[in-house]
Amino acid sequence: MAVIHTDEQGKFAILDEQVFYADVYKNLGVTVDPSLYDIHNPYMMDSAFEAWQSNGGEKRRGKKRNHEENEAQEEGLNELYVHVKAMYGKIQEAGRAVGHFYDVTERDNNQKARQLAKKILSEFPKLYNPEAMPSTQIVSLKHKRVFVAESELSILNSWFANEEEEAVEIRLRASSSAHHSDQPDLSIYLPPNSTFHIGNATDTRQFCSINDCTFDLIVADPPWYNRSVQRNETYEMDQTILKSLSMEMLSEWGILAMWISNATGLMPRVEKHLNRWNLHVIATWAWLKVTREGDPVCEFKSHHKLPYEILLLCSRIEYQSIPSRFIFASVPMGLHSRKPPLLDLFKSMGFNPKNTLELFARSLLPCTTSVGFEPLLCQSDLCFVKHVKQPEENNGALVFENK
Repeated sequence: MAVIHTDEQGKFAILDEQVFYADVYKNLGVTVDPSLYDIHNPYMMDSAFEAWQSNGGEKRRGKKRNHEENEAQEEGLNELYVHVKAMYGKIQEAGRAVGHFYDVTERDNNQKARQLAKKILSEFPKLYNPEAMPSTQIVSLKHKRVFVAESELSILNSWFANEEEEAVEIRLRASSSAHHSDQPDLSIYLPPNSTFHIGNATDTRQFCSINDCTFDLIVADPPWYNRSVQRNETYEMDQTILKSLSMEMLSEWGILAMWISNATGLMPRVEKHLNRWNLHVIATWAWLKVTREGDPVCEFKSHHKLPYEILLLCSRIEYQSIPSRFIFASVPMGLHSRKPPLLDLFKSMGFNPKNTLELFARSLLPCTTSVGFEPLLCQSDLCFVKHVKQPEENNGALVFENK
């Protein structure tokens, strides 16, 4: 289970993604490469890290702010910011008590995780074909099947499913001619009862209408407008694509879990869409991103990047078992914008969705339909390693084979 510690007062939890993935893929003897979680110290620009090292590990003092400026900054902090900042020390202490957070001697500005993430992004093929016509057909994928992207995604953009109760491996091949070239196949690992669609999030509307399906949980990570998204241009801007989304596919008692950025002035735009979908916010959670030592991955600066992200839980009804304010902490994967799996956390609170939909997905999860331009990005053997021993054979510790 991904939830390794829960506060007795129900204020926070600590998650371990590696435990979750080791269990999901145990029948295949693989799991997500632990190097992706080698976040040893807070992120810095390389130049700042070099300066930090040359200064003996002491941080340079910045320009001193005057009292009025500090007061103005404090007045601009929202309630969630103050709460997360006040709680992170207790979270770190709890994580150290259960042995999840520990002292790290290696200081490399997280090079292993960063380099592996860069390799994944550069070597994983672009599979989305904007010329293909969206389809509502579901194609079942069996273990060891060869998935030729050129033919599978050229004309019709179908939905592909692993309907088995355990994870399966398929072979991804760019084209039929690639088999005879020096371009190797990639292993793709599909979780149990998982479905994916390489296409636009708006394709779900027709799919759900034709297949008469609804979802108890919808997880959405929209591309909120910011400089990074503007440079990337992977998705349309949030206003355009969110206007095209419908929540008719959310069951009557279902929950929409929507990730939002920390950008100021965003909530009025979010509330506009929620009103259109006849939903209201029932909880505001924060995902605190921490290092192996339990430190925030960056400083708490209201005018700069923050070490947490916001998750809004929205529904048509109220849930007594779900706290209105909650923090969950974990070591993030080195890949940018990669969010942690939340299924175990919801189950620990008595919410056990039968069918889950993830929009703008960059990975797959069990019992989940994942839609996006890159749902297989984190599913290839670029991201995975093999177990040398099963946990029970090594006193519970996971041992991995080096690449």
